[in-house]
Amino acid sequence: FFRGLHRMNARVVLCVLALVESTYGFALHTTVELSGKQRRHLRAVAGRLEAINQLRKLRVAEPASSAAELRAQLANAELVRCKFTLAERKSEAVALAAEMAELADAAIAQVLGHTALFYKPSAQCLIKLPSAQKGGHSIEQKAS
Repeated sequence: FFRGLHRMNARVVLCVLALVESTYGFALHTTVELSGKQRRHLRAVAGRLEAINQLRKLRVAEPASSAAELRAQLANAELVRCKFTLAERKSEAVALAAEMAELADAAIAQVLGHTALFYKPSAQCLIKLPSAQKGGHSIEQKAS
């Protein structure tokens, strides 16, 4: 659905869909696809929020039961870090993060060890993502 749209237009559409969800109470399932540049930006925002103790955190024992809580926190904060307490291996944490992302209709910004960083745009559009296009630097060759 979003592939034909410019990434900035896709961001506006996601904000409108989040507004419809919060206003009318029904969810239109949209998966957010993040570029590497956007994931890097979200990791930086999470680091700044954690430094001032404003990053939302969630301890996940069972993904099915914690998905509703994750969805509620993402609606208010857009960025939530989850720690998987039952994961014995890091590879299990990746699988649990993918399951949580699908259940909460969110994007995974990072999985590091037993923790994952989730992002979902809210109606307030608190976090402004950079465009997904590659940098605008162009190298022009001079004619000799």
